[in-house]
Amino acid sequence: MDLSGPPAGIGSRASSRRSDDKDVQLARAGAGGYDFDGDNTVVGGQLSLPLNRVLELYPSVDVYFVDVGSRVGFNGDLKVRLNRGAAVQLCVAGGVNVLRISSGGASNTDTGWDLLGGLESRFGHTHPYVEGRAMQHDGSAFQLNAGLNITLF
Repeated sequence: MDLSGPPAGIGSRASSRRSDDKDVQLARAGAGGYDFDGDNTVVGGQLSLPLNRVLELYPSVDVYFVDVGSRVGFNGDLKVRLNRGAAVQLCVAGGVNVLRISSGGASNTDTGWDLLGGLESRFGHTHPYVEGRAMQHDGSAFQLNAGLNITLF
């Protein structure tokens, strides 16, 4: 009796995928960037949760290094891969953006929307990427992110 794998009928999507599949990566995380309008460095993380080979849920969080107080952004985007199967993929996304700003004991939460476009390498388990994100709230802002996405499973 072979006990090295899951019992018959029990498995996961992760175990049924090839690790080198360029079209589907089950989850990734990693981010860093710059907010040009606020003149702030940004660090954060995101997950890419594929719905199919083209669409992904793309939640992310950004922490801004501001001079006074704190600023945190939460994004819930739907991402589309435009050239599925290519080694370097073009992506576009859009969705909701929530900014939480605190300073001197007061805080404000502002909900708006965002659009992004970017490029991502799909070689191996580490994927360099660059993306630009335009956000609209009380005013508009542009943020450039770059980094390494790491396949988690």
